[in-house]
Amino acid sequence: MDDQKAIELYTRFREARCSLGHKYQIAAYHRFLDRGTYPVIAMPFIEIAKEQTREIANAVNEFGHYLHELTAWESILRLLTEDEKFEVVFEFLLPTSVYCLGAPYAIKGRLHTSIAEVSHQANRFRLSTWKDDANLAKPNFKTAERHAQHWNSWPALAAALSQLSDDSFNSASDDFRNRFNHGYPRGVEFGLTGLVRRNVGPDGLVSYGLGSSPPLRIADLIPLLAQQHAAALDCYDTYINLIREQHAQLPAN
Repeated sequence: MDDQKAIELYTRFREARCSLGHKYQIAAYHRFLDRGTYPVIAMPFIEIAKEQTREIANAVNEFGHYLHELTAWESILRLLTEDEKFEVVFEFLLPTSVYCLGAPYAIKGRLHTSIAEVSHQANRFRLSTWKDDANLAKPNFKTAERHAQHWNSWPALAAALSQLSDDSFNSASDDFRNRFNHGYPRGVEFGLTGLVRRNVGPDGLVSYGLGSSPPLRIADLIPLLAQQHAAALDCYDTYINLIREQHAQLPAN
């Protein structure tokens, strides 16, 4: 692709992006943690909650931004020849596609971490038996649950988390995020991925199957990613409800 063609295509992309308007909802930024003064013992909760609520909102909004870009490019992609499409995918689209396919898992992981860390601080003021030496290394859902289950907002948040980077999305995207980081994912728009399946039968006999997988199509991925973006927004909103509940329980100055 020569420079002039690249400029022309990028101009068309920007026009398509503009014509879409605000397609994906923005995660709101909240100021309720800035109530004025707090006792010193509450400052770890305040500082952690301020930073992490902002960064999770940023992550959700970045996901929406790049999904918006992917949607705009797809409207152009369908009008191109195969040769043009190949160049556009590798020049512009592949990094954005990889980012979007990994975003649900990354946002869920950040939520697990924040729920555990912020709830640990809030539990210090709510539970007389709570110990400050809780293990917060490498948090996952069980870690988040262990720390947040004492709060009324947790069941709704747990239900929301179950929809983000869930089995349905992972199956429909052929576990792209995991395969990209730990194995060999299917291509995006182009390329067949070789496949060797090793099967061990109940009698201990081993057999092999050979084949290939077609590429993932961006037109098919966009509805899946839109559902995941909506799930990420729902997780963020219910997470904010948890932080609000915990914030209301802080000791007065």
